[in-house]
Amino acid sequence: MKERRHLTAEELFALAPYEPNMASAVKSDYARGIDRSALRLMKAIYLDVSGSRVAPDLCCAQCIVRLVRTVGRWYFEDVVNF
Repeated sequence: MKERRHLTAEELFALAPYEPNMASAVKSDYARGIDRSALRLMKAIYLDVSGSRVAPDLCCAQCIVRLVRTVGRWYFEDVVNF
């Protein structure tokens, strides 16, 4: 698996309002009350950081939890190292 790049300061700042949502997804595999614009932002960051060409499906509940959990893990790893 190739190494991902770290989140930029702008990405960390953009994700900061969604920290409680990401924390619940990382700790409890649970995501609720996340608006569509936040999901689009996380999807764009996911595609850019991971280098994946396969976009997460925003109509699938499990895919949304997986997306928020993955981006949340990156966020918490990088915010500590920032």
